Amino acid sequence: CIDDNDESTSDLVVDYWCTVKEFLTLGGGDEEEHAVMLCNFFKYTETRSNRHLDRHRGASAGADAGASDSKEPANADQGGERVQEEGEDQSATLPSPSSSSQVRWCSYVCTGTHVNGLAVTWVVRIGPKESKHTKHRHRVLMYNPIDGHRYDVYRDRTTLPLRSVGAIFDENNIWANIQESAKPWEIEYSLDRGKWWSPLFTMFHPKSSFEEHTTCVQPPVHYTITPAAYYQARAAEIERLIEKHFEKWRSAPTTWDYGVAGILRDCLQGMEAASVTYHLRGNKGAVPETPGLRRIKQVYPGIEGFPLCFEDSVVMPYTSDSESNPIIRRIRETRLHDRRNEGNLYALAVHIHPYPNRIGACWVYIASLPPTSTRQTKF
Repeated sequence: CIDDNDESTSDLVVDYWCTVKEFLTLGGGDEEEHAVMLCNFFKYTETRSNRHLDRHRGASAGADAGASDSKEPANADQGGERVQEEGEDQSATLPSPSSSSQVRWCSYVCTGTHVNGLAVTWVVRIGPKESKHTKHRHRVLMYNPIDGHRYDVYRDRTTLPLRSVGAIFDENNIWANIQESAKPWEIEYSLDRGKWWSPLFTMFHPKSSFEEHTTCVQPPVHYTITPAAYYQARAAEIERLIEKHFEKWRSAPTTWDYGVAGILRDCLQGMEAASVTYHLRGNKGAVPETPGLRRIKQVYPGIEGFPLCFEDSVVMPYTSDSESNPIIRRIRETRLHDRRNEGNLYALAVHIHPYPNRIGACWVYIASLPPTSTRQTKF
């Protein structure tokens, strides 16, 4: 729910890459910040998955060793020493995505060119090698960090908006693409192959030698859970300000239906999760109605209104008692206060979906309820 507000598109502004901590504090950033954050999330899930895989392999290896010991004695000629298998890497480096025994996913940030010709920053995940459809290449997925769309590089080549890959990096190294082609579906993703990728840090120029003379600009990121009372109080204040300004815009008295408002507030509590799920599945447009909203429309067939969502953080002036308040301004643009029907009721609900570090998604629903002779009192 963090806004994408790229101020660096102007030639007069330096394209500054924020740290994750700065990104969360500001509550906004461009494609680079979103890509780094998404990559960190994938790495977090991969760490947990790899630990589970290691425990499973350890248990399996122990069981196999026990079965082997029960069948035949150990070979004394080897003196207990481990024999190096042919072709096995003797270096002490971390496992790479191209290892034959590697069945894990590794996530990176990649830079390249979009179909519109602009430079972009995406997330690439390199998985195990496949024997079908990919000529024994790695399974490779690419993610647009802004809209969350995922593309299989080899299967979705006709719809993949990323047309070239220039470099891939993570917290350990940066690899420059030196292959003849830069098209994502034509290049190889075995980052340990020097004929395809040129690393910045090598055995002769290790990362440690660079770190001796520099300090990391990325401080530790602390994700703090904000108390629910903070969001509840903030939502209540926003609701009070909307009511105040709404009544001021109207020339006639305003009657609020707090029963309907309570139902709308319950509906809003699930809007953020429903919206994220709905759009990540590739759907566009408004989120489908909830059962609660359908019940309200049965009582008020002519109801007018819709949910509005605003990215929220501590720097957003949503509690400002001013017409310049973004929420107040957006509510006025709906023109719901211009309804002149006698007996019209209004309902207002505000709910803030919490995220860490006082970031939230502020959902607002304001509705005009026309008079009806068949109005029911229970929902």
